[in-house]
Amino acid sequence: VPYYPLGYPLFVGFLYKLCGCEKIVVVCTQIILCFFSIMTMFFLASFCFNNTVATIATIFMTFNLGNLVFAQFILAETILSFLLLLFFTQMMRFFNAYDVYDLFLAGIVLGFSVLFKPAALYYPLILSLIIFFV
Repeated sequence: VPYYPLGYPLFVGFLYKLCGCEKIVVVCTQIILCFFSIMTMFFLASFCFNNTVATIATIFMTFNLGNLVFAQFILAETILSFLLLLFFTQMMRFFNAYDVYDLFLAGIVLGFSVLFKPAALYYPLILSLIIFFV
């Protein structure tokens, strides 16, 4: 049994198989994922608050050292942060519309994020309590 999840090595192996064994392909893919994380943060903040807050959050996330530095290394944090932001966006959509499809997509994204790092294993207990009380 491995001590770490195998999702990120599988992701890197897929990119290497698709584009050849070049580290620049992984770095470029992670930069694109950081861009999508910033866009997802904008949508999440505008959905929860307003466009002014979303713009401020986007500016802060654009100059976040984690986004600027981690995208240039072969680390799982970039894809994990994108998946967790996507999960929270889907959860906020569920809390707004109470559409089970949004909850289903949030569960799929959260389950997929566990393939990269098991940080999301703590979320279901807390979220089930929040969903119960909402």
